[in-house]
Amino acid sequence: MPRPPVRRKISPSPAAASPAASLALARELARLLAEKKARRLRLLDVGARCSYTDFVILASAGNERHARALADHLSESMKERRRRPLGIEGVDAGQWVLLDFGDAVVHILQEPVRELYDLDRLWPDSIEHPAGEGE
Repeated sequence: MPRPPVRRKISPSPAAASPAASLALARELARLLAEKKARRLRLLDVGARCSYTDFVILASAGNERHARALADHLSESMKERRRRPLGIEGVDAGQWVLLDFGDAVVHILQEPVRELYDLDRLWPDSIEHPAGEGE
């Protein structure tokens, strides 16, 4: 009887990554967003203030299609690196897309939604790192 094919497991997120590894992940996510023309990129170190993640990345998309394209690019690029998001929300609507990579959470918002919810103000005293080529 033939054996079933071996499936490679893709780890969503390593347990208790080092601070340097978490920052490297967040910088890579920001770089990937900049690569696809995300705007107003912000990479915030929220580890001291937030219990569920170390970094938050905020990005603006021009429209629904752009938001979906950014989310797809992140998912596919990270899958190639054997990292899948723990969760993805909002892709169908394309207004506010959230990708949770454990150590880093990405928020992709259309500009009117970003202004409405004003996530930028939630972590005023966080350390902001350079976040790529976005505006």
